[in-house]
Amino acid sequence: MSAENFALKASRIFLSRGRRRLINDLSFWIEPGQWLALHGPNGSGKSTLLRALCGLRSFDQEPELSFHGQAITSLARCSGIRLIFQGHAQGWKDGLSAFENLRWQLSLDHYGTAPIGDHALESALERCGIGQQRHLPFAVLSAGQRRRLAMSRLVLSLQGAGHQQRLCWLLDEPSTALDDQGQALMGSLLTQLLQQGGFAIIATHGAIPNAPKAAVLQLSA
Repeated sequence: MSAENFALKASRIFLSRGRRRLINDLSFWIEPGQWLALHGPNGSGKSTLLRALCGLRSFDQEPELSFHGQAITSLARCSGIRLIFQGHAQGWKDGLSAFENLRWQLSLDHYGTAPIGDHALESALERCGIGQQRHLPFAVLSAGQRRRLAMSRLVLSLQGAGHQQRLCWLLDEPSTALDDQGQALMGSLLTQLLQQGGFAIIATHGAIPNAPKAAVLQLSA
């Protein structure tokens, strides 16, 4: 398959933590309509790779990246990609309500000239099963409720996806602390992302129910 047929192709990836090399000359690719599952034990570099791909830390050296055959320097700086990153520490504000946190997060996600209104925010919270808790302070939410709040951001990213950009999710163990219903919803959202032409790289220790079959990249400690 030629390079232009890949949604994303990456090679020459080197990443270290301190003096320890985590990832050595890694290559991977994602075909259109596909998502990549990052597997590996704790300390294998899954979170580090996601943070580097979204520009929150540097690679040891410049990798070779291409988006639909066009060379790019970064996913975060590619005009054809709208990037949504969710790590373990999302930066939610303890003193703000779930609704206020979501609205604040959307202000950072850059949805262009068509702002998403409060009704859409409430609908996203309801879909993710946290509508009744929308006015509670983030500090009192359970781990599962916090994950559902994070999922509501993904719901809104799907609504805000434009024709000029491909939506890309970089997610670090998004199903952690979710019950079976929440995990199934995560899989449904991922299916919707791929149907809209987006793609995803997700660190996960297991399968995501309802999600299409993934390409798997196995990292070792």
